[in-house]
Amino acid sequence: MMPVSQSLHRELWSPSPSRAQSARMATIVGRPIPTAVRWSALALAASLPFEAASLGFTSSSFSFAKLSGLLFIASYFFFYNPLSGKRSFPACNQPLRYFLVYLLICLVHGLFLDSAYWGQYLSVLTTTAQLLLLFWTTSSLLQNSQLARQFVLVFAVSSTLLALGMLLALPGFTVAIESRMGERITSLEYNPNFLAFSMALAALIAAGIALEGGIRQRYQKWLLLSGMLPLLAIVVRTGSRAGIVGFALAFAVYFFPSRAKRQGKTLVLLAIAVVTFTSAMIVIYPTILTRFEESYAGNIVNRRQINQASLSMVLERPLLGWHPVALWEELGRRTGQVWGTKDAHNSFFYLLLEVGVIGAIPYIIGIYLCLYSAWRGRNGPLARLPMALMVCVLCANLAHTYLTRKPQWLVLALAAAVGSAAAQREKNHLAFSRRQSTL
Repeated sequence: MMPVSQSLHRELWSPSPSRAQSARMATIVGRPIPTAVRWSALALAASLPFEAASLGFTSSSFSFAKLSGLLFIASYFFFYNPLSGKRSFPACNQPLRYFLVYLLICLVHGLFLDSAYWGQYLSVLTTTAQLLLLFWTTSSLLQNSQLARQFVLVFAVSSTLLALGMLLALPGFTVAIESRMGERITSLEYNPNFLAFSMALAALIAAGIALEGGIRQRYQKWLLLSGMLPLLAIVVRTGSRAGIVGFALAFAVYFFPSRAKRQGKTLVLLAIAVVTFTSAMIVIYPTILTRFEESYAGNIVNRRQINQASLSMVLERPLLGWHPVALWEELGRRTGQVWGTKDAHNSFFYLLLEVGVIGAIPYIIGIYLCLYSAWRGRNGPLARLPMALMVCVLCANLAHTYLTRKPQWLVLALAAAVGSAAAQREKNHLAFSRRQSTL
């Protein structure tokens, strides 16, 4: 019989623990997650693809996703607080500290903001604070590899259901947008580019769980992989260039070396199938190809104008920026919209315009720490999945501004969580090695 100490060491240090091992690890490293917290977290994951859908009996701004988020936060702090006697507040991880510095700088900028912008400013500030609260709580919970796997899998399945509803043209699911470059589709009042980003995340999750998520049954693995098809079909039909490029670059992460179980033959076959299916969809629905051709030919006057105006504004006020909300009006004025507003269509430009270099640096450091955490956790239970999701997030934010979107912050939370879990495993391994050397 294996000694207890060696058995425990193997469970804590194994890159791909079983379900029983994951449950035991949760008990060893921390206390078991309460059932109410676990199910409310999974309900939040299931509601995210339908975030833009209202409940019908409330105001249009209150959705099922917001209700799920409120229930999750309420249940979490009911069980995790100093008064419970069992579980206290989670630790403030390194990325969160830098994000909080960014939020503090945004608060200071409010002192110099014209009163005409206060309504929108408070809305943006409140949303950012809520997302940081979500990041704080989920980055702690998702250190449990079993819950992390369930969380991302529920999000992928829910996204697949939305994609199938759109492809089947179910009532209320699909909206067609006609443009000079062809038809683009979306759903539930989503921007087509954000919908493509969300679907790309779900497709990467399906691939990651099937390849590296500990799925043992062959039919379950192929069911997950086949679920990528409707997701990729929606990415193509939205006509989003950033969506398809972000997915392609993120999928390439699965070819990086890892100590996890190798899936070389399956991965190559999957890559061939993905390229073949995506190419066929582009041939059938060429809008996205037309958009790429327009970009290659340089016919992107609007984006070029925005980038030039953004760069000019950054150079004028490099340190402090143009303040939250006010930057949209100034950018709109410089791009020819006298009475309108304009977004920077680039998260890094947006940060520099909003709070300048002083405020952008803490935020960028927080993103870097999440990226490093994902890389550090590449040999853990989820292997390269968090890293692939981070690459997709970074690519999408080069063409769009998703700083206040829940899926992005949950990806950041997952990345921070796997890094913390990897650090805990290394700590346990070192402690075990020291005990063994003293025997």
